[in-house]
Amino acid sequence: MERENISVLVTDMKMPGMNGLELLKIVRQKYPDTIRIVLSGYTQLPQVLVTVNQGDIFKFVTKPWDLENEFKFVLREAVDYYNFKDEQRKVKEALEKKNVTFQNMLRKYDDIIKEVKGEVAQVIAINNQVFDEINHRVLNWDRKKQAPEALIDTLRTYEDFVTSVLEVIPTTTKRFNIKTMIEELKLYIRDNEFLTRFEFGVDDNMIKSYRGRYEFVFQILKNIVRLLFVDAMGKTVSLVVSSQVIDDDQARISFIFEVEFDVLKPMEDIENLIGLMKLLVSNVHGDLTARQMNDHMVIIFNAMFNI
Repeated sequence: MERENISVLVTDMKMPGMNGLELLKIVRQKYPDTIRIVLSGYTQLPQVLVTVNQGDIFKFVTKPWDLENEFKFVLREAVDYYNFKDEQRKVKEALEKKNVTFQNMLRKYDDIIKEVKGEVAQVIAINNQVFDEINHRVLNWDRKKQAPEALIDTLRTYEDFVTSVLEVIPTTTKRFNIKTMIEELKLYIRDNEFLTRFEFGVDDNMIKSYRGRYEFVFQILKNIVRLLFVDAMGKTVSLVVSSQVIDDDQARISFIFEVEFDVLKPMEDIENLIGLMKLLVSNVHGDLTARQMNDHMVIIFNAMFNI
């Protein structure tokens, strides 16, 4: 029975070395699915009850038995009952597997819904911040004696930013290569004919692929290029990409932009735009900072990815 699956066991009660009741107890404990039948000359009720209760038997056949009309019929019943229980077990296992799959699907959809709700909340927060900034600009426009075109450009900038966010929501995670991302960024810069020159440097020791919100991170990079460096005409912006492994599962990717300070937007505008983009950066568990170093401006965007 240790080597093969036994459907039905038929045992006598009196046997050399081990009696039938001892055998039934062992089989019941180690092989509970095996159907157990007893052949015995015992006909007294107490002995029959002990055997039935302790051995958990299917049938008790008394000697002598009728082979054709009794014993074969009992065997067929036992085999049918075993097959019924086996089919019942298989159906139960299949239902349990489907239930686990269904529960996993529910958890997955719950996670997706939570992510979408979080992203919608961020869009609302961005919109509120944009409108606050627009109100501030409009109320102070006359005081600063700005040309109407400057105010219109600002409004368009914020409109483009909100539109760019909506393009990637809801976001999904996927595996990608950083070098591929940089090549796509180069293509984006070339297709949009920016007058700013860009130089790129990628750490050769970076892991080949990461898993994360590719479209979201790529949209942040495009916004940095489009919103912060579009006025640096004729100048060169350098972008250096490096990575740091945090643990066995995660790595921090740093995108470091640097350009001469005097060719950028006013510092107030830069800080306002970075404040908006920080709402996006939180989606990838990162941070975005701007630092003035001598006559250069350094923009650092950090993002967390799974390895």
